[in-house]
Amino acid sequence: TGVKRMKIAVAGMGYVGLSMATLLSQQHQVTAVDVVPEKVDMINRRISPIQDEYIEQYFATYPKVKAFLDKLVADAKANGYITTMFGRRRPIPELSSSNFVQRSFGERVAMNSPIQGTAADIIKIAMIRVWKALKDANLKSKLILQVHDELVIETAVEEVEQVRVILEENMKAAAKLAVELEVDLHTGENWYEAH
Repeated sequence: TGVKRMKIAVAGMGYVGLSMATLLSQQHQVTAVDVVPEKVDMINRRISPIQDEYIEQYFATYPKVKAFLDKLVADAKANGYITTMFGRRRPIPELSSSNFVQRSFGERVAMNSPIQGTAADIIKIAMIRVWKALKDANLKSKLILQVHDELVIETAVEEVEQVRVILEENMKAAAKLAVELEVDLHTGENWYEAH
């Protein structure tokens, strides 16, 4: 019949040996031991059990979020790319793939990139603003590292308060959004202590 029979181990939401994308995209008939039969059935029908109750409940509670994400995917399919709030484009050729796994990846990228890409744009704008403010103030303190949404400043002890003001003002002003950006400031002898 062309259907491959495979055995996998399933523990909770984790699938040992094969990725969910592999299970959903290929012609496998899954048999499993000690698993919830409904989840095996979902895999065989090419429905991810990960997308069941929690995600359905979330979208039922927040239908505008689902509509927003669906629109991101539709726009990306129409344009071949997504854009961040600041206009940076990210091509997504995977959306036109005939391969289910690649196309699904493209859909996830289309949903994630405008949000994560905008966050990356904001921290980079903040980083440039903070670096320039430190330089313009002729401070000894130096911007040494960006980690995700954090800026790490090696600060001269006598400049701590001045650097706090520079960080808060410039990070908050990095983007004008419907809600104000929050800045959480910490100090320490090292990055670990500052957390």
